[in-house]
Amino acid sequence: LLEALDRDFQRASKTAAKHCKRKPSLYYSKKLADLRKEKNVLRRFISQIKLGISFVTAITNTVSDGFSFLIPDSLDACKQRLRDVQRQIFQTERNHVVERRKEQQVEIRESELKGDKKK
Repeated sequence: LLEALDRDFQRASKTAAKHCKRKPSLYYSKKLADLRKEKNVLRRFISQIKLGISFVTAITNTVSDGFSFLIPDSLDACKQRLRDVQRQIFQTERNHVVERRKEQQVEIRESELKGDKKK
């Protein structure tokens, strides 16, 4: 009985994998990675202040690879910087999507001009 269920589950998984859309790979750049790292550090720092729990080791581990920004002095300044960083991340990702769409449109136009029916 278990083997039959296992086979059914494997068959269902393979069928679902064929029909599901693939998730597009996320845009990566050094600038975006640094912004995400800064966002994580600021979020942990704000949580540390609010909860009274020390996240020093977690923050230290995060920034051990490189730390190119200063943590603001006050909680309000940290919150404002966090909002700014989140806005920058959103804008960077959005710009990438726009650029990618433009590239796809150019590829589609070129393939239509060639008479390529595959795309």
